[in-house]
Amino acid sequence: INVPLYFFAMDVKMHVIASAVLAALLYQSYGLWVLLVIVAGVILDIDHNIYFYYKKGHLSLRKCYRYCKYVTKNKKLEEVKNAIFIFHVIELLIFFFVLGFFNRIFFLVFYGIMLHYILDIIYEMKDMGVIVKPYSLVYWLMKRKE
Repeated sequence: INVPLYFFAMDVKMHVIASAVLAALLYQSYGLWVLLVIVAGVILDIDHNIYFYYKKGHLSLRKCYRYCKYVTKNKKLEEVKNAIFIFHVIELLIFFFVLGFFNRIFFLVFYGIMLHYILDIIYEMKDMGVIVKPYSLVYWLMKRKE
């Protein structure tokens, strides 16, 4: 099947669909706990709303969505140049990976987050030509000191 890459434009619905597919694949091993894959794969984007509130002073989900679409469509990288999206950092992924060794349910959260990051990175590279978000809190902190 030849699916154009723009079909994968990152949107909440695409995160829901991709997470649901992954959850379905894992259902046999984890049962209803796979719902954590969907929750983790979607809820991460709440940090966009946190950033939007910081930047624009609005809590509106609709305005935040429009703002994010505007930034992406118009390649306004300066809008997010120094931003940190706190739930889009590798340290969070590592945290849930390590917790997975103590309770395998945390691996489901890890899988959801990992899928989310992969989809976002593909989207950023395709639409923006670069990875936009700093996917590491440590990297972001080091860059701010420069």
